[in-house]
Order: sequence, then C-alpha cells, then structure tokens
Amino acid sequence: MVGIQDVLNGYYISLEKIMGRYLVIEKAINKESKIEGIVYELQDNEFLKVDLYEGEAYKKIKVVLKSGKSAWVYVKA
Repeated sequence: MVGIQDVLNGYYISLEKIMGRYLVIEKAINKESKIEGIVYELQDNEFLKVDLYEGEAYKKIKVVLKSGKSAWVYVKA
C-alpha cells in the first residue's frame, strides 16, 4: 500500500493518549498548528475493519487537507 504525503492544518497530536498509549489528534485553537503525515486510500471493506479497530474512543470525521483533497481522520470521541 502506497501513501501520499500531505498536511492536516488546524489540528495537533495531543499529549493525552487513549488508554495511555494510543495517539489522538484534536482540533487546535492555534490556526498555525498542523500535522504532517501520510494519506492512504482504502476500500469500503477496509474502512469497516479500521472503524472496528479504532473503537468507541475515536470518531471519524471528514477534513480537507493542505492539498485540497478530502480525507477521513479519527479524532478523540
């Protein structure tokens, strides 16, 4: 699976972790905040697996990346 680099503006990686170990992103007050990362394209059946894996601690939201592309990200529920 090949991913493409992109940037999510207006969010940050929280110091708080889910169950003490899993990273979580949150909307930032500081508009300069950003997260650089990799975007992967998933099929519907793969999304179902990811949704199950992430569980109730996260919620999936649609965002617009720096490139202008839409993406789904998991944030703290």
